[in-house]
Parts: sequence; structure tokens; C-alpha cells
Amino acid sequence: TKPQLKTQFLPVQGFLSDNSTEFAEREEETFSACLMVMDDNPRLVEWIAYHYLTMPLRHLIILPDPKSRSSPESVLDRWRSMMRIEVWNDDFIIDKDLEEL
Repeated sequence: TKPQLKTQFLPVQGFLSDNSTEFAEREEETFSACLMVMDDNPRLVEWIAYHYLTMPLRHLIILPDPKSRSSPESVLDRWRSMMRIEVWNDDFIIDKDLEEL
């Protein structure tokens, strides 16, 4: 017998069929994403929820734009117990030695 799913995944046209056995076979597959965001907290709420349910997104790297006026932390805090979330800054992607050139 196949294990019971703890989370109900919703089918997305073109991604998964309506066959529920396909969900069970894909239970272990996950999706990761890397986003650069700038003051998009309202969109980020919906983006994370959609991709969490349909892909299923389980690892997210966020790079807030240095010129952002708002932080995505309050949105990300809602999801930290359900997926791995990393918040990067420019130090993660820009080599200090190259910055001086």
C-alpha cells in the first residue's frame, strides 16, 4: 500500500494529471527557487502560497533589493516552519575584491 499524503496537492493544468496516484508517486519531489524582491510583499504572499501547493516549493532563497523600503521578513516568517528559507544580501553574491574595481 502507498503511504497516505499529509498534504493535499492541487492539480495544475499541464503539470500534473487528475490521477491521484500520480500525487503519491511525486510526494518526495520538491522545488527550489531564488528570488530577488523589491517592495513586493503583497505579491510575495500569493507567489509563495501558489508555488508551495503546486510545485511543491520547499526551499526558497530571497535576495531583497538593497533599495527596498520594506522587508519581506514578516511574509517569510509565516512559511519558515514549512520550508527552508534563506535571506541573502549583496555580500552573498558580490565579491568584495571585485567591488573595488
